[in-house]
Amino acid sequence: MLKAKAVLIGLTYWVTGQTNVPGIFPGSGASPPSQPNVLAPVKQVSPLLPPGIDLPSLQRHAQAITVKVWADDVWGSGILIQQQGGRYWVLTNQHVLWMGKTYRVQTPDGRMHIASLVPGVRFGNNDLGLLKFSSPARYTVATLGSSLRLPMGTPVFAAGFPVPIEFEDKGLQFTTGQISLIMPKAFDGGYQVGYSNTIEKGMSGGPLLNRQGEVIGVNGIHQAPLWGNPYVFQDGSTPDLDWDSLARSSWAIPIETVRRHL
Repeated sequence: MLKAKAVLIGLTYWVTGQTNVPGIFPGSGASPPSQPNVLAPVKQVSPLLPPGIDLPSLQRHAQAITVKVWADDVWGSGILIQQQGGRYWVLTNQHVLWMGKTYRVQTPDGRMHIASLVPGVRFGNNDLGLLKFSSPARYTVATLGSSLRLPMGTPVFAAGFPVPIEFEDKGLQFTTGQISLIMPKAFDGGYQVGYSNTIEKGMSGGPLLNRQGEVIGVNGIHQAPLWGNPYVFQDGSTPDLDWDSLARSSWAIPIETVRRHL
């Protein structure tokens, strides 16, 4: 099970009708049919976007693959990663799912779909979770890339649904930045890729994209956490970098970690 004390530090969540709580980020459809819960190997399932895609097109692509994940009355973000017929799989953070017992996925067309956990999928100590839902609609699914060998300064783009500020829902947030740090091993929760993009409350579970529109990571830890120390490796050791150097970055779980568990 994920070590909550270490992973939840520096994350935030939102509960409808309540105040923000430091700690975790944060239409009805038919229940998924009773079918074998076997997830096919994840592969590129949507056409690779051309190199040098313009920013507006990249933003539209991010909007098409990013969903809002509801756990009871709490929301975070998620990524449409695979389709099989009328069934879809959504990747998100485990700490988003911890906030409730019933799940819904709100797709880019605004529809709400009843969702459930995918049995048999385990991500170990990584802050990841997988949902499924059914719909006759056609949705774009993500193409998966890689991140652990990217050079520093590589442009990256983060997407997700921040919580409302003074009841003003901003919709999908799309931020630009660059790779700032890649650790030699993962922090608790699987976080390993640092980047300069601003991540707001509610964007946890959303995609980190490269210039080609491939998902290369899963957002999760924002810059400058207020409590504790999230920068502890899974083996209990700590990096040879000062706090400020680490806290200037947002952090994602690399998509390579997702691939190893699917």
